[in-house]
Amino acid sequence: TYCAIRTSDNEDVILKTIVLDAPADWETMELFEREADRLRQLDHPAIAPYLDAVVLQQTSTGAELGLVQTFITTQSVKRWTGGRGLIDADTCLGWMEKPLEALVYLHELREPVVHGDIDWGNILLGDDGSVKLVDFATVRQELLSASTLAGGMAKGTLDFAPMEQLFGKIYPSSDLYALAMTVLAAIANTRPEHFPTKGMKPDI
Repeated sequence: TYCAIRTSDNEDVILKTIVLDAPADWETMELFEREADRLRQLDHPAIAPYLDAVVLQQTSTGAELGLVQTFITTQSVKRWTGGRGLIDADTCLGWMEKPLEALVYLHELREPVVHGDIDWGNILLGDDGSVKLVDFATVRQELLSASTLAGGMAKGTLDFAPMEQLFGKIYPSSDLYALAMTVLAAIANTRPEHFPTKGMKPDI
């Protein structure tokens, strides 16, 4: 993920890259453009707008694609809670109401959109009480293989995601699971990987 400058108006934007380990054929590019267009059409106050999709480079061995999203300067839940100790449950639940409303909007679209990467780093809190969801994984989920996705999640936010995402499967319920884990992480100020477990489930 990069902070970039849009040359048309010198505005800061976020550029999220997707690296493919094989050349992008026309079917892949059509899928990329279709999924990116779905993101651009999202319209909800708790979703940071998507602005564009770009092809950064194509070679005989692979490709690098990019999604451009509005740059939001406010802190994430993770950064806000850092060093504060325990946060009361009412405050945490208040933060999560707006992302939950955004998920209802996304999941009830005629073609439902699944965020796919909800965690305490992708929920941003404004001083005015605003909340923004950023960094959707929907395009990555469509373009990358299950093994590539699993490898990236193992190094990233697997602890917030349900087990089906390790196998490249993602559903609206996957977002609800990840949001619930984010609530628990914020209340406990602890990453889910450090929760006590019972079998494969967190034992809270």
